[in-house]
Amino acid sequence: MSIKKRESYIDVIKSAAIFSIISIHVCGAGILNAVGSSAWLGAFVWRCVCGAGVPLFFMCSGALMLSKEELPLKKLWAHYIARLLAALLVYAMMYKMWHLWEANDLSADSISFAVREVLLFRHQTHLYYMHIILLVYAFLPVTRVFVRKATQNELKYFLAVWFVLGIIYPTFRGFWPFTLLSGIPLQYLINMSYAAIGYGVLGYYLHKYPVKNSIAAVSAVIGIVFMFCGTWALTVRDRLETTVTSTFLEGMSLGVCLMAFGLYNLFRNADYKNDRIKNIAAFLSKASMFIYFMHMLVYFILQRLGLSVNLMTPWVSIPLMVLLILIICAALYIPVSKIPVIKDWLC
Repeated sequence: MSIKKRESYIDVIKSAAIFSIISIHVCGAGILNAVGSSAWLGAFVWRCVCGAGVPLFFMCSGALMLSKEELPLKKLWAHYIARLLAALLVYAMMYKMWHLWEANDLSADSISFAVREVLLFRHQTHLYYMHIILLVYAFLPVTRVFVRKATQNELKYFLAVWFVLGIIYPTFRGFWPFTLLSGIPLQYLINMSYAAIGYGVLGYYLHKYPVKNSIAAVSAVIGIVFMFCGTWALTVRDRLETTVTSTFLEGMSLGVCLMAFGLYNLFRNADYKNDRIKNIAAFLSKASMFIYFMHMLVYFILQRLGLSVNLMTPWVSIPLMVLLILIICAALYIPVSKIPVIKDWLC
């Protein structure tokens, strides 16, 4: 089946992923409440439920980019990578200027220092995704050769090795018996940046060989339960009074991976007959890069205006805040996406 026949599910996953990513960042303020309180619990639950956003994006990129019939090196670097890099630097500088404005420090020295920081990739925290996707794209020519030549069993073998060294090992490296390791075996671990390539291959694999909904549902539930229970246990162990221990919430951790695997399959296997849903998803999918870049700035502005997840219970305020940010970003995208040059490089 061609990718053209599967665009609806990709659009829906990307829409769910951008909602999840905004939710993760909005949840941060709620998690700063007292551990165990209703406000903290509401933010924590939302944080776990929306924890698979970034891996889902990587998986969609894999399904799309690795399935393309052709991807010449010139087009990859001159179009895809150049566009991502240009957008990254522009938006990174925009965030630097925002923070300088907030600090009332728009001096020449401060701006010069900000430019230096941007060129050294010291960017707004959430832009780390773009740092990783640049690496993933740089490896695309090699990854494409492998997935296209590999048999299904060879793909399974690759994913098994990736799962052990890129997901399980990083998740449990701070626990026994992994703490007993020394020497070269410590370097077997695949760090987060390169593990993202594995998520891309997983997306490609599931694009071609989806699993049953029953397996996907069990995987998603186990992933969420692991994230929730494991994180709470570590938070209690570390005697944190606010926030949470993030070990089991990282994008390359076991629970998040199981959740992403399950959700991707459930979305992949769903039947999308409602044209309104498909049109909304297609719009959000197309606008997803712009929304990703802009959502934190919109969030900062809303906070400055006095809007906070703590104005009411986070159980309600978090989804409302996320929807508001999403609507504002989508509304901004419409006129911006019509401006020549900007629409091709920053959207």
